[in-house]
Amino acid sequence: MWVQVVATNRYGLVFPECNPNGVANPTSRIRAQPLARASGLIAQVDAQLAAGGFTSRDLSLVMVGAHDVADALALYPATDVGTLVAQVSEAGRVLGRQVNRMADGGSKVIVATVIDLQASPLAASLPGVNAEVACPRVQGESERLRLTVCLVDRFNAAMRTTIYNDGRRIGLARGDVVIRNVLQFPQVFGFSNLTEAACASSAPAPNCTSATLVPGATAGTWLWSQGIQLSPGGHAQLGSEAANRAATNPF
Repeated sequence: MWVQVVATNRYGLVFPECNPNGVANPTSRIRAQPLARASGLIAQVDAQLAAGGFTSRDLSLVMVGAHDVADALALYPATDVGTLVAQVSEAGRVLGRQVNRMADGGSKVIVATVIDLQASPLAASLPGVNAEVACPRVQGESERLRLTVCLVDRFNAAMRTTIYNDGRRIGLARGDVVIRNVLQFPQVFGFSNLTEAACASSAPAPNCTSATLVPGATAGTWLWSQGIQLSPGGHAQLGSEAANRAATNPF
């Protein structure tokens, strides 16, 4: 996962939940929960505050929101686009406020924007999602975008306008840009499949392993593991972006 790329490659740290070499008393912690929405981050921050809070030597890594976007996609076309945009925008603001809470507690924070989901297996499976829709104009934008891109962009825009934007406490790992670069130049990044799920339906995550992939799939060259979850190769790209942000932001 991308947080492991940052922790291990940048800082030489491991998480208690994945410590195959038995490192004694690892100091890193994971508060993340499977299938989390932005609203669930509130309880995660509360739990960390209750357990001792944050310090100026902490780096918090945050990624949430893809399931908020997926929830909105599932409501289309029964729900109009304007309502869906408002829904994901509020979720983005919820995320931004919780990231600010971490920064107020003293932590430095790297928050990943929601990845571009337009090529994800989930988006391809939903009726009507591949039809272009007119998104409400934001900051002069007038082009027609796919619904998935529209909702991802609105979520990320709301989060970015909510967080403290001085670069000294919070850094952005641009997950949407990372995936769009991969989609545009797959061979440069070593990917051969950008749309299909690598995990067999009989062994979905977290039970998916290199032994349960669909024929021809590999962990490093297929972008998606399933639904809206990135493969290890996808996580490696996001982790590289986040580690670079941690190194270059003026924390």
